[in-house]
Amino acid sequence: MSIEQLKYIVSVAKYRSFSLAAENLFISQSAISQAIIRLENELNIQLFDRSKTTILPTKDGEVLINQANKILSELEYFEMLRFQTLKKNKQLIRIGVLKGIYLPFIAELIKKSKDSNWEIIYEEADSIELAKMLEKKQLDVAILALYPESLHYLQNTNYVHSTPIDLYLFMSKLSPLHTQEQITPSQLHNVTLANYAGPFTKWLLQQIQKKYGPLNILYETKNIDLLRQSIRNNDAVSIETGADLLHNHLIDNEEIVAIPFHHDATPKFHLGVAYLKQDENSLSQELASKIDQLLKQEFISVIHPQ
Repeated sequence: MSIEQLKYIVSVAKYRSFSLAAENLFISQSAISQAIIRLENELNIQLFDRSKTTILPTKDGEVLINQANKILSELEYFEMLRFQTLKKNKQLIRIGVLKGIYLPFIAELIKKSKDSNWEIIYEEADSIELAKMLEKKQLDVAILALYPESLHYLQNTNYVHSTPIDLYLFMSKLSPLHTQEQITPSQLHNVTLANYAGPFTKWLLQQIQKKYGPLNILYETKNIDLLRQSIRNNDAVSIETGADLLHNHLIDNEEIVAIPFHHDATPKFHLGVAYLKQDENSLSQELASKIDQLLKQEFISVIHPQ
């Protein structure tokens, strides 16, 4: 039994659906189903009645799910106490960074903090999870994608639009599109897509398909190596952000190419920095301002060189 499995059964019970629970946890339906089946086999009981359209807990399942809720609440409370205890001894800043983005200056910030009277605790997550953590005061500062889905959760949070998120189509040099100066949505109907299975990419593809019709999506994955291999082999192309251009050795070595992708399916979205409103810790605002400057420098020097 794992904490992740407890989160899964609580989520399925909440949404009464494996697919909705998987969507809200940003994992595949098969992954959540298999994890729960393993837990049922381990406990030798059935947690959910799957005979109807609406998934409901069994009597045994209700008992364990109620207990799982208590355990998860206690773990969250324990984490809060742990953080408060650490803060008594040293001024701590918890910074969350969008998973998958490589920003070398973060390591330098962490290194510098070790030699001062404050220290950075580093976490990675998707943008929606980072926004939720900020609202729960589990983070002080976060670097995340600012778009409708994440902005929905930033009710008590200040944020700045550090840099627009430009889109690119990553492809093999064998692709017939690799000589194009830019790609438009109409050209996507002639290619096979493989994409990173994050909430931002899922939202973006939904918006594009709503306006321009269904796309041929081979698969979605959180395995970057698998995704890049499909692109290099010319099995698929992938919609990526400008952040994926940063320090990308495959592009630097010309193993794959990135062509700007232009569309009008969504309003402009940004990569930005968020921090809590009325934060008693002025260091959070100071750090957010510093990160904003560093992000702008990073994108100007790498994506928009002079």
